[in-house]
Amino acid sequence: MEYELDLQAYLCPLPLLMTQKALIKLASGDSLKILLNHTSQLEDIRLLCEVEQYQIVDVQNNKDEICMLIKK
Repeated sequence: MEYELDLQAYLCPLPLLMTQKALIKLASGDSLKILLNHTSQLEDIRLLCEVEQYQIVDVQNNKDEICMLIKK
């Protein structure tokens, strides 16, 4: 199942904390699509995925938003 989390309205550290909470709830094979608006948040979430061993499937950096797809 794919879930989506829109974090564009939040400033650090809330996007990181909210992402961490959402990732914990994922079952094996599930994915989480995250929408961000700051590249600094992207790097924090990349590090979280690396430490917690989640796979970053895709990152799209559009003009006004960053879309990241993470899989468990």
